[in-house]
Amino acid sequence: MRLALGCMRLSTDRDRDDERAQATLRAALDAGFSVLDTAHAYGLDTSDLGHNERLVARALRSAVARGDDGEVRVVTAERPAQSCGASTSGCATAPRAWSSTTPT
Repeated sequence: MRLALGCMRLSTDRDRDDERAQATLRAALDAGFSVLDTAHAYGLDTSDLGHNERLVARALRSAVARGDDGEVRVVTAERPAQSCGASTSGCATAPRAWSSTTPT
């Protein structure tokens, strides 16, 4: 069984906090979550593209540095940037093109 964490709100919440996001990601990884859902479009607006991917990358680098050798699948979606952001009104219905990677 795989447990998945949707990471969008870690970047789209107006009151977001990167350290709180890192703590959330670490807790999820420590609890055995093995799938993280992110996207380049997850951010406050188009000037913030890639924010969520950077959060996830930082959390994975930290997990590796701690000696965590568990397999984590990162899934990402192709979504129009204008459909996501603080309102997120169009994110749920935008087409998804999935890919996965495992950190080395």
